[in-house]
Amino acid sequence: MPPVSVWLVPSPGSPNEAFWQEQIAAACARTSTPPFPPHVTLTTLSSANADDIDNAVTEIVEAFQPITLSCADVGTSSTFWMCVLADMVVSDELGALRRVAVGHLRDTRSGIYRPHCSLIYADISADDRQRIADDIRQQGRIPGATFQCDRIVLVDTSDADYARWIVEPVT
Repeated sequence: MPPVSVWLVPSPGSPNEAFWQEQIAAACARTSTPPFPPHVTLTTLSSANADDIDNAVTEIVEAFQPITLSCADVGTSSTFWMCVLADMVVSDELGALRRVAVGHLRDTRSGIYRPHCSLIYADISADDRQRIADDIRQQGRIPGATFQCDRIVLVDTSDADYARWIVEPVT
C-alpha cells in the first residue's frame, strides 16, 4: 500500500483557502518551488494495509467536526516537507481527532505531533530557512491567523514529485 496522508483542508474556494494559498504561493516564490494546496496533516499511513486504512478513515470521518486552528508562529524544520511552516496550536478537538487517527492504526512512530501548514517544500540551508521564516513572521499576516479545517482529504504521497500527488476528498 503506498503512503497515504490524511489532510485537514479548508473548503474549496473559501476565503480561508485563498488566504493560505496566497501565503504558500508567496513563500514558494522565494525559493522558486511550486506551491501546493494548504493543509494540516493529521497523520500519514505508510505501512497500513488497505482494510486498516479504510477502517481508520471511517473512524476519522465519524469523529470529524470542522475545526478552526490558530497559528502560533512561523517555524522551520530540517525536514523537506516542513522546511518553512506555520505552526498551529494543538486544540482539544485536534488532539482528540489525532488520537482517533493514530490509535486505530496502533501507530508506533515516535516523535511529537507538530500540527502545521507547510509554506515551502524545499532543500535549502538552515540559514535560508530561518531568514525566510523571520521575513514571513515580520510581515505579520501568519502568526495569529486561523486555519479552518472543513474537510478531510486522502493524499497518495508515493510520488516524490508532489505536483503529481493524488488528492481524494472523503468529507
